Amino acid sequence: MTHYYGISESAHTTTPPTVLDGVTWPGLSLLLLGVLTLAWTLTGTDSDDWTIAGASATAVALISGFVWITIEHNRFHTEEQSGS
Repeated sequence: MTHYYGISESAHTTTPPTVLDGVTWPGLSLLLLGVLTLAWTLTGTDSDDWTIAGASATAVALISGFVWITIEHNRFHTEEQSGS
């Protein structure tokens, strides 16, 4: 068995169908947006208006991303169990 960088050949698996599905990418993008707006808010400006806007955008993006990924995770497992 050939070893690549300390990992045996049998350890290589195929890409999970949820990644290939492409439906979870908007959720991941929302999470990234949430992290970026969080960083922007924390390093933010002296204006309270911008801080509130940044905190709101962070909350919306993070919550939306988690909800999107959870819904798609549940959808995938429902389809997997039904055998479609």
